[in-house]
Amino acid sequence: MEAIGAFYIAQTNNSRLPTFTAAYDEETTTITVTASETPLSVHFWYANTAQSRDFRMQTLGDKWVGRSVPASLDGSYSATIGEPESGWNAGYMQLRMKGPFSGIDHIFTTRVWITPDTYPQAP
Repeated sequence: MEAIGAFYIAQTNNSRLPTFTAAYDEETTTITVTASETPLSVHFWYANTAQSRDFRMQTLGDKWVGRSVPASLDGSYSATIGEPESGWNAGYMQLRMKGPFSGIDHIFTTRVWITPDTYPQAP
């Protein structure tokens, strides 16, 4: 609800929203994020599944694990998903950025990347 509230307040007040870009390196399975302003925090969320390429909560359960990501010297944030021993790994980044009012922050996420980028059977 916090993120929706921050977005709503920003829209109704014609406030500028922070922006970010995300890039994924398929060779290293690394996600790199840069933001228009310094985030309050950045977290990397990741999970593994051996049975299927399905990372939804109702299928996988509570297996997503998060960790804080420090800024690099250039101000970007990077985390590596890594190749799984079996099955698939998935990961995404979450940025918390200063919102329109104290205690009401913007929360942004990247898309989810899955490695390896293969399917158990042809789509």
